[in-house]
Amino acid sequence: MKEVVMSEQVPALNHSRILAAVAALAAEADGHGGAPLCIAVCDAVGDLLHYTRMAGAKRRGTPIAVGKAYTAAVLETTTSALHARLERERLTLADFCDGPMPRLTSLAGGVPLSLDGRTVGGVGVSGRKPEEDEVLARRLAAALLDQGGATAL
Repeated sequence: MKEVVMSEQVPALNHSRILAAVAALAAEADGHGGAPLCIAVCDAVGDLLHYTRMAGAKRRGTPIAVGKAYTAAVLETTTSALHARLERERLTLADFCDGPMPRLTSLAGGVPLSLDGRTVGGVGVSGRKPEEDEVLARRLAAALLDQGGATAL
C-alpha cells in the first residue's frame, strides 16, 4: 500500500516555494517567446495545490495540465513513460479504473515529485509541443525538489 505523505509535511510543496518555482518557470517561458503555459502542482494523492494559467494560454490547457500533475502523482511515473507503457502493453487509460470522472492522461508533460524514495506530488505543464511540456515540467520538478532537498525522478 502506498504511504501517503501530507503536503504540509513536505518542504518542496510549501506554498511559497511552489509560487516561486512556478513564477520562475513562467517568467522563463515568457522570456523565450513560446506559447503561454498552464502549470499545475498537486500532492501525493493528486489533489491540486497550485494552478497557473499564463495570459493567452488556451483554456483546454487547464484540465490537461491538472491531469498531467494528477497522473504523475498517483501513478508515480512520468506521463511520457505511461504513454510508452500503454503502447507497449496495449493498454488504455480506462484499464486503470480512475473512477467516474477520470483524470488520467498519457500526454507528455507530467512529472512526479519524489522525496526519500516516496512520491510526494506531481507537476504538469501544458501549452506547447508534448516534448517541450515534458522538459518544462522536469525543470519545474527539479526547482521544487532542489528547494525541498529531494531528487527528481
